[in-house]
Amino acid sequence: MSVTGNSAPGSKGFFCRLAFVSIILSICLVISGCAALNKDSNGSSSSSSDKSEKSSTVSSQSRYYEFEDVQVPIDMKLDNDKSFVFDAPSFKVGVLSFKGQVTSDSLASYFVTSMSKDNWVLRCKFKYPRRILVFEKVQKMCIINVWDDMFYTYLEIWVAPTMDDVKGSKR
Repeated sequence: MSVTGNSAPGSKGFFCRLAFVSIILSICLVISGCAALNKDSNGSSSSSSDKSEKSSTVSSQSRYYEFEDVQVPIDMKLDNDKSFVFDAPSFKVGVLSFKGQVTSDSLASYFVTSMSKDNWVLRCKFKYPRRILVFEKVQKMCIINVWDDMFYTYLEIWVAPTMDDVKGSKR
């Protein structure tokens, strides 16, 4: 390839090379941008400073909120505006709403393990697009509802006494 003649500005060769270099640079930018969003084989983000990505696993640390027998991972933050709890002398009922940056699969797995430690028995579960876990123990039912959105995973914890155990209830 000759250095003279074809690469002068305004010539056909110059514009072909400019277009070729532009396409290569564009492809490199797209590939590097996608690589920053991909996760490595462990499921963790290759870009640890990007907080908008969901963590692949739930923290092993947890705490109890309104219900003394339902633990919630510290990765999930309570949303008081979407939660309500009714506390009576003989029972407590309500829903707690949370959001966090974890995957719905890891959160559902966390509850399957964690709830058994508090003597809950998993009765059934639903999957796709949300995860719904139904637990039961003496005098109580608990429904765990987990779903994803683009940036957050949402969690609702519904706890109520069984109808047979509410004083004065008739069927």
